[in-house]
Amino acid sequence: MKHMKGFIMEKHEEVIMNRVYEYRVLNKLTQQELAKEIGVSRQTIIVMEKNKYVPSLLLAFKIAKYFKVNIEEIFSFEGGNTDA
Repeated sequence: MKHMKGFIMEKHEEVIMNRVYEYRVLNKLTQQELAKEIGVSRQTIIVMEKNKYVPSLLLAFKIAKYFKVNIEEIFSFEGGNTDA
């Protein structure tokens, strides 16, 4: 298990995937430009694009709002059992 800012990421097949890189490139933005627009560091964009960082819900909504799409267009849950 890996601990990240208040939550534990289990090493299973369950992950949150994102399309941040795709949207950034389509909008002709550098990592630095996107970072400045949404109020994070360039390093945050780098690790997010590599799917090594799961953003907070607030940050995920900021990114979706910036690109004018629903959050589900950029972020998706992959794998695992969805039964509660």
